[in-house]
Parts: sequence; structure tokens; C-alpha cells
Amino acid sequence: MRMANQLWQVLMLNVRQQMRNKIAFFFNLIMPVLMLLFFGATNAGSDTVTAVTVGLVDRDGGPVAQLIRTGLQESGYFEVEAGEEAELIRRLDAGKVRAVLVLPAGLSEQVAVGSGPAEVIVHWDPTSTASAAAQGGLQYLIQGLETFQKEPSIAVRDQRLDSTEQLGLFDFMMPGLLVYMTLNAGVLAIGTAVSYQQRAGTLRHMFSTPLTMGAWLVGTVLGNHLLAILQLSVIWCVGIAFFKIQLPNNLPGTVAILLLSSTAGIGIGLAIAAFARSGETAMPIAIIASMGLTFLGNAMMPLDHAPEIVQTVMRFMPSYYMTHALQQVTMKGQPLAAVLPDLGVLALTATIGLGLAAWRLRRTVVTAA
Repeated sequence: MRMANQLWQVLMLNVRQQMRNKIAFFFNLIMPVLMLLFFGATNAGSDTVTAVTVGLVDRDGGPVAQLIRTGLQESGYFEVEAGEEAELIRRLDAGKVRAVLVLPAGLSEQVAVGSGPAEVIVHWDPTSTASAAAQGGLQYLIQGLETFQKEPSIAVRDQRLDSTEQLGLFDFMMPGLLVYMTLNAGVLAIGTAVSYQQRAGTLRHMFSTPLTMGAWLVGTVLGNHLLAILQLSVIWCVGIAFFKIQLPNNLPGTVAILLLSSTAGIGIGLAIAAFARSGETAMPIAIIASMGLTFLGNAMMPLDHAPEIVQTVMRFMPSYYMTHALQQVTMKGQPLAAVLPDLGVLALTATIGLGLAAWRLRRTVVTAA
């Protein structure tokens, strides 16, 4: 009986300690639940078929072309947008259509004569999982239209966008990896560090000197910018040395986006630190924010086929615009002018985050100093 009582006392002691340790409680219980809810939400309704828009260039106009057009329209998987090849490829590059199917002149005649497989071309964008899925769907549909043939009469040739021809698997991972590192450095590291400094009184002592809020913010941002540039240099050097990753197609634009993304991340992190009651409170909030921004920003896992509500939420995530801007500029070599809306969202996020942090810290730290 005595042994049982001792065991009970030790058991309750450990339970109370776990419950009082907010950080351990968060990682042991809250984080798994949040991850379950997130992955459940992003995969809910994944069996629902949503038609994707594909471009169709019909230079044949014969019975085979009509058969393919009818198959596309009746499949329920595709919405067909007819047009000229150059214009449709431009729309593919902009994400307006997911793939472009080109039916060359003489297709029907070549199939009727039977002089070898006639070739059709599918243009697609490997930076988009939705485009990759559309490319596979088009190939499957065309092959399905001729299952009665002993030998295939139509061959499908895949054609990636010219700007992505030299890119490999690890090149496609780089934008998401950069977004992940930027958010970790800005939201998680800066947010928790400043919160602990505030609790320990370090910030109050700093602002008891002639140090101004403006100088402190600029110094914090510039310090994180140096870290961002170091991260970019290290990750690309390792990638080139071990995985033959290509240099960014637009290096100055990539650096500019990374610095603006870093500023936006710092703004979010400082806002969390300024409004959190303590460092123990700030850490789980910063972790949730960092992970949420990473996953809902389309950085670490593709969400092109996520439920509509998830895709709607994504549009309100600054990380979504970080990822998109890096994909367009880093991978495709687009100029910064092509991603001005993305840059505008990041600049607005940075302004709001830094502004809120400065306002709150002036009231709680600077005034007290």
C-alpha cells in the first residue's frame, strides 16, 4: 500500500510538472492536434474532381482533332480554352491555364493513313503540381481514346516551358526551402528572442540609453538581412556542389525578394513578441505562425488540389506571395516587374508588422525605461 501511494505521488508530480511547463505541454499535446487538423483540412475533399483549364491549339480541324476536343469536353476533368500557341503558352507561364495541347496540321490524315504514330505536343509548367497533373491527365485521355488500336496511332510529346528546361528536382525545392528558412529566422528566432529580452529587462535597459526605436528596428532588420544573404549563399553553394543546382535565373531579383520576405517575417515576429505576455507564450505562437505560414504558403507541400476554403486562406498568407515570387524570378528568370503584386503584399506585411511592434514596444518598454 505504501509503495502504491509513493507511485501515485510521483505520477501526479510528473503530471503537474508537465502541465505547468507550457512549452512541453504545447509540443506534447497541442502541436500534434494542430498538425492533425491541418493535414486533415488540406486533404479533406481530395476525392472531389475539379476541372482544370487547359489550352488547345487545333491546327488540324479534322475528325481526330474533333474526337480529342470532344473527349476533353466530356471528360469532366478539363475546361478547354482555344487559342494561338504563343498566347496560350504565355498564359501557362502566368498560371492561367495548366497545360497547352497542340494538335498539328495533318494529324487526322496521318492517323488515317497509318504511317506511324502522329505526334501531339503538351506544354506544361514543372513548377506547378497542378500543371504536372494536367499534363498526365491529357496524356492518359489521348491514350484512352485509342485503346482499340493494336499499335498507338498518336504519340504525346511533353514540352516543358523554355525557362525551366535546365532545372532539376532540387531546383524546384529551392523557393520553398528559402521561404521556410526566412520565416524561421524572422518569425520564430526574432520573435522569441525579443520576447525573452523584453521579459528579462534587456530591452528596457537598451532604451534607457539614447537608442531610438527607429535605430533599433533598422539594426534588427539589417542583422537579419545579413543572415538571409548568408543562408542564400550557403544553401546554393551546397546545392551546386552536391546536387548540381542551377544558379538563380535572376540573381539580383532573388536577393531583392529574399530581403523583402525577410523584412516581412521580422515584422510578424516582432509583432508577436510585442503583444505576447512572456517568452513562454511567444514561442508557441511563433511556432504556430511559422508553420502555418510555411505550409499554407505552398512552400513545403503543394496545395494546388486542396479544398477551396484552404486555397482561399492561402491567398491571405504573405508566405504564399513569397513562394510565388521566388518561383517566377528565381526559377523562371522573370523580372521583378512581373511579380509587383507579390512584392506589394510583402511590403504591406512588413509595414504593418513593424508598425504594430514599434507602437506596442513604445507603450510597454520605451515609456517604462
